[in-house]
Amino acid sequence: MDQIAEAAGQNEALRKAAAVNSLDKFQLVFRQALESLFIERMELNEVLFTNYMSKPDMQELASSG
Repeated sequence: MDQIAEAAGQNEALRKAAAVNSLDKFQLVFRQALESLFIERMELNEVLFTNYMSKPDMQELASSG
């Protein structure tokens, strides 16, 4: 959730929408953006998961911290 909140906070389009819309209208824009952020994060995590599980060198790198 923190990553999603951070991404939303850095989204310039959301900041502009918040500045020029009522709360009700902004919530519509925000919900759409939030859904997109969740989908994007899911896709990135899927790629990371697949790479980690299929590449021993990545497992080694991740575990060596």
